[in-house]
Amino acid sequence: MLLTSINVSKAQEQEYILYKNSTGISHNNIDAKQMMKVTPGEDYYHAKTYYISNNRLATEGNYLDNFCIQADGPFKNYDKIGYYLIQCYLKKVF
Repeated sequence: MLLTSINVSKAQEQEYILYKNSTGISHNNIDAKQMMKVTPGEDYYHAKTYYISNNRLATEGNYLDNFCIQADGPFKNYDKIGYYLIQCYLKKVF
């Protein structure tokens, strides 16, 4: 019998959804204010965060962790109407 090991890189993982409420990550979409579409990259997780009220883009940027808590790099921010506000560089230092 031949046993093989298969390693799946983060880049091969599928996109997934996280919900955020006013206190952080929510476990359901009932009390959520924002929805994050997360796409795993090679060394990061790219997230596009949308306002649930109108499905418009709120922020876009990269995170170091799969729960999108440790921001890393430039982030684009938009208001609720969809106008581009500012790009800022975020890096969480522990």
